[in-house]
Amino acid sequence: LKLQLHKYEDEVKGIVDKATKELGMEKALSELEKTWGGLEFTYDIHEATSTPLLRSSEELIEILEDNQVQLQNMMTSKYIGYFQQQVTKWQNILGTVDSAVGLWLEVQTTWSHLQSIFIGSEDIRQQLPEDSKRFEEIDTKYKGMMATLSKISNVVDACMTEGLVENLEDLQTQLGIC
Repeated sequence: LKLQLHKYEDEVKGIVDKATKELGMEKALSELEKTWGGLEFTYDIHEATSTPLLRSSEELIEILEDNQVQLQNMMTSKYIGYFQQQVTKWQNILGTVDSAVGLWLEVQTTWSHLQSIFIGSEDIRQQLPEDSKRFEEIDTKYKGMMATLSKISNVVDACMTEGLVENLEDLQTQLGIC
């Protein structure tokens, strides 16, 4: 009572509340780092070519969406100050993961479908020689990309591979021409 702390009750409550909220953010960011540090892609093998194929994972998509919402909520918090750089970094990483996985699965589906048409059918190759040649180039690029990426098991590391999203967009455009 000599210190007259009762006069500063509101300020103390404010400081304690801020510290509690910041601790919650710190724990959430630590958990996010732990989660994504341990998430790994799994692959199937394409029967005809032995090319690794990314296995779609509902669990991964669910975690990704949940974590993106969690980060968005953190950004709107008045206690973001100290953690803003870290939250922004994770928003960018998870945004890239989201884009990369979506594109990757689209390209893979289209490639797999066209692979059986252009590579599996000599008749089609003769009827559509330009498209067949174009697809052969795409096929080589895709298989090379998959050979490299399948060696990177961590989701974030694979998706943050330099130029991945751009390469997938390019492949998607080229596959659309076929």
